[in-house]
Amino acid sequence: MDLTACVSHYIRHVQPHVHAEWAFYRRQPDLPAAIEIAAMCIGPNGRKHPHQYRIPQLALADAKVALLRCQNKIDKSSDFDNLHGIVASEFKDIPGLGKLTIYDTALRLGLYLRLEPQKVHLHAGALIGARALGYEGDVITRDQLPPPLAQLSAAEVEAFLCICKAQLLGEATLPTHCGATGGLPICYPKTAASIEFAEAQPPLR
Repeated sequence: MDLTACVSHYIRHVQPHVHAEWAFYRRQPDLPAAIEIAAMCIGPNGRKHPHQYRIPQLALADAKVALLRCQNKIDKSSDFDNLHGIVASEFKDIPGLGKLTIYDTALRLGLYLRLEPQKVHLHAGALIGARALGYEGDVITRDQLPPPLAQLSAAEVEAFLCICKAQLLGEATLPTHCGATGGLPICYPKTAASIEFAEAQPPLR
């Protein structure tokens, strides 16, 4: 696996899709609208984002209520880590909302608030991609990134690790923009090699 070539492929063929999706969250008219879109996991096409296909609508509705209830706190977030902590705290008692949904919701809100991650958060597909590159733990700081990845923002590195995990694992699958294939989001492991690799990893503390 040539990391430089993989990053170049991502920049040419995948990054435009990622940027278009992020622009949708940045241009929400006000904070309540941004919260509703983020919590309900609505994508630019008006449908539930592939990452959250399996989450019941009731759980997402509870998430929306919880975040709307603390929108003043959200509006005063000092940085992405603070925002991520607020979302994690509000979601902790809602069944079905795990680390990926917490991160995605915080990222969507952060895009609207202009608060983006300064470190790479690892979960789901991004965790698999990071482990394939030899990273441990649940975050990667910018000073830990190799030169090919250093040209991307922290949020883009997370997206790259998730979307390009098959290439990073040495599989033949070419990365595409995040979407559903056969009813399953491509950001989740579904090939034999990636499933085997994921199951072999110790749980994050």
